[in-house]
Amino acid sequence: MMLLVVASIQAVQIAKTLFWPESSASAAPLERREATPGDTPTLDLEAIQQAELFGSLAEEPARKALATQVKSRLDVKLLGIVKGSQGNASVAILAEAGRQRAYAVDDRLSINNGARLTEILANRVVLEVSGQQQYVELEKSALNDTKTSIVASAPLQTSRSPQPGGAGTGGEADSSRRAPGRTDPGYQN
Repeated sequence: MMLLVVASIQAVQIAKTLFWPESSASAAPLERREATPGDTPTLDLEAIQQAELFGSLAEEPARKALATQVKSRLDVKLLGIVKGSQGNASVAILAEAGRQRAYAVDDRLSINNGARLTEILANRVVLEVSGQQQYVELEKSALNDTKTSIVASAPLQTSRSPQPGGAGTGGEADSSRRAPGRTDPGYQN
């Protein structure tokens, strides 16, 4: 029995030296001292900004003023823009003679082959046509359609109380309370 106790103590001491080594810093007693105004650490904001912790803010290329660009007279309508995080990742949806197609920067228009898409901005695109910078603005109707489609695609908030003739009672749900194109769960056409 005594041999078992001695072996256990030895095992604990070996484990302590292997897994919990004492450093000279932890063995030294800590001294308490009061902070003085000169001891307060300073925060180097410039070093933090230069570290670019969240990536770098890409410099926007210098754009020609709108005064040097003219509104395009081509049969082209800008229907939508998908703005990417990188400048070259954006896509513009253009309609040429009624045909819609997605274009990226440096793409040539399919019907107006002399026109090249040079820049995609938030509400317009810039085309280069025969060396001249022209712009096409986002259609106002496209802006209105976007707002409408966002509202129409939002889920309809309904009360949780059962409605007479509503879903689950065997009758049809009140269709006047549903968003266009939406049906209640379990509703059958």
